[in-house]
Amino acid sequence: MSTSRLNQLQVLLKESPNDVFLLYAIALEYIASGEPSNAEQYFKKVLNLDVNYLPVYYQLALFYQEQDKALAIRYCKEGIALAQQTDKSKTRMELQSLLDQLQDD
Repeated sequence: MSTSRLNQLQVLLKESPNDVFLLYAIALEYIASGEPSNAEQYFKKVLNLDVNYLPVYYQLALFYQEQDKALAIRYCKEGIALAQQTDKSKTRMELQSLLDQLQDD
């Protein structure tokens, strides 16, 4: 993780604390730096602010695939439903692929 990039994102977040893209980007930075508990907090903030923010479902499913498979499956299914509603076929296919993997394990 780039500390300066995370710092820049945090500064921007202070100006726009409800910006789901910034929250999502910070979560990804924490994942990249091996700080999953911090990432989880930010992913959940994204969902609390906007349940229709589709990219977060895939990331949450990945996040939980090892520690809580049932929760990972739930996020995949919720994301697939949202992707179908919003006609995002590429994202739906990615989520379906991850769901298939999770159910095969």
